Order: sequence, then structure tokens, then C-alpha cells
Amino acid sequence: MTLPRRSLLAGMTVAGATAQPSKINAAIIAVRGVNVAPYLKELGASPFLNRIALCDTTGSLFPYTEPYLGARNKDLQLFRSIPEMLREVRPEMVLVSLEANQAPPAIQAALEANCHVVVEKPGCTNLADFERLVKLAEARKRELMLALSTRVIEAPRKAREILQSGILGRPMAASMNWIGDQTRLKAPAYHQSWFAKRDRAGGGKLLFHGLHYLDLIAFFTGDRITKVNAFCRNVGGQPIEVEDAAVVSMTFHGGWIGTLNTGYYLDKSFDNMVRIWCTNGWLNFNPLGTLDWQVNGQPKQSFKPKDEDGYRVMFDAAVKAVVGLEKPFVTPRESLAALQAVFASYRAAESGMAQALS
Repeated sequence: MTLPRRSLLAGMTVAGATAQPSKINAAIIAVRGVNVAPYLKELGASPFLNRIALCDTTGSLFPYTEPYLGARNKDLQLFRSIPEMLREVRPEMVLVSLEANQAPPAIQAALEANCHVVVEKPGCTNLADFERLVKLAEARKRELMLALSTRVIEAPRKAREILQSGILGRPMAASMNWIGDQTRLKAPAYHQSWFAKRDRAGGGKLLFHGLHYLDLIAFFTGDRITKVNAFCRNVGGQPIEVEDAAVVSMTFHGGWIGTLNTGYYLDKSFDNMVRIWCTNGWLNFNPLGTLDWQVNGQPKQSFKPKDEDGYRVMFDAAVKAVVGLEKPFVTPRESLAALQAVFASYRAAESGMAQALS
């Protein structure tokens, strides 16, 4: 039995019993120099996959798949043509991990072949391309899931549960940091990579990492960003064309405010934090540590999440959405909203004027 290609299946009920979901065909479209290793690993590990394929138009990934796929490497079908792969494998789900400027045509081809698509961020260099792809996904009734892995792990879901329960009251303000290491920026190889080129990457630290928290704050609170102002600079002085630092201020539909500071400032590791002040308490989220919150007048509470591989959880969630076991971890419109906040911030930084989001 195979899945209908034009609909997400829920678990089927037959004579009062829930049937096991059918397996699906899945493929990855990628090249070397992008984030692909975690996805190859999960392609080989998922119990829900039947045929599996890798399309690399350069062929440079082909010799390196076995360490990630393990026993399933023998089942992997290799292609150098996207149309040929889509025609021969007929995947229900395709993961696209390409340079940002190369991703939109591959995403479009997969959607037009009636595939659900997971996109390694950012998936575009301008908002218009992604807006067009969202409209195509909606017209085809396909899922288009930006790889916002931060929202799938246990701690963010617990934070969302707490905030949306109402025990902390309504949000008043948020402070967010997504800080990484500047060491990577000093390597000559990085200076020549696509990550350092604006026309190939679309942006820098804000687009690749700050994007997660601009999405996460909406995911936590169920509210949306309505206006942004921003400064985006190369403060480290390395020979790159994209920002290594960005500060964004924002207002929300509910009337509250927030800030995001994201940059390559450290010599190593990360310093990440989301803190939300509410009318009846506060919440502090650290993806590398504990989740803490306090209701006014009561003792502080803490939650220690289990150690999870965000890519594994996200890939598994995407597959389960396609086979009908779960809702998609992010919708096309939610994916678009995160990118809208980033590109509006770039416009604000370039113009010196705050930008409204539709």
C-alpha cells in the first residue's frame, strides 16, 4: 500500500483499529559545503522510509554517504539530475539543503512534483522567492517546512506550554541573545565560502541564526511581530560581505516589545538566551541549559530538558507529518513569517527607518 501523493494521511482506522502508517519515499537535494551530514544520518535511520535517494548535481557527495547511512547505504539511489530523481523515485518528502541562491529552483521542482519539502535555512536570498514558493505549496496542498529545529526540542515546547497557559500573565517585553564564535570568521576558507557572499547567502548572522529566535518568540507566545528596527554591521572587520552582528528591536501585535542581539562575539562556543517578562512573572530559556520561570510571589521553578539532537527530532517530526502521525512542526506561513522578520530588519538597517510587517 502506498500513500496518496496529494494528501497528508492521518492514521487510518479499520474496523475500530488504527492501521500502521505506510512507508514513504524520501530524497535529499544537496551539494558539498552545505549542512547535509545530519540529514543523511537520519535518512538512513528513519523507520518510516522506503526508497531513499540523494541528488547532488556535482556528484561530490557520493563517496561520503556510507558513514552516515550505515546499513542503508546500499539502498541509496544516487542522481545528478533533479528532474530525473523526482521522476524515478517519486518521493513524498524532499529535503533541500543548497546554497541560498540555488535553493528556490530545487524547492519549486519538488513542490511541482507534489512533494512535501523541508528546507535547510535560509532557502532563499530574497523574500519574494520564498513568498512565491509558499503560494505554490498552498496551491498544491503541500507542506513547506523551513528547518527551524529550535522549535522542535523539548525545552521550547515546555516554554510554549507555560506561556500559553496564562500563569505568567501576558508578555510585556523580551530580551534574546544568539551569540556564536568569531573564530570561524577568521579562516581564509570562510572568507571564500558562500556563507561570506551576500549574493549567494542573502545575509549573515541574522539570517542564519537570529532567524531561529525571531521564529521562536512567536512560537512561544502565539503572537506575531508587527514592526522592526535594526542595526546590521560587520563589527569584527573580517573580509566578508555579510553582517557578523545585528541588533533588532521589535513590537508585537499584542502591544509588547522585544530585542534580539545576535553576532559572532566569542572565541568559542555559544551564549544563547531568551528571557520574557510578563505581567505575572518571567521565563528564561537557555537551549544549552535549564528552563526557569517564576510566578510573582511564588518560588522559582526549573525544568531540565533531555539532551536532544535537534536535527534528528526535526527530521523525525517532518517524516511523521508526511505519514500523518503528527501535525507539521512548522507551516509554510510560519516559515515565511520568520523570513519576513529578517528581511524587514535588513530593510530597516539599510534605510534607517522602522519597517512594518504585514
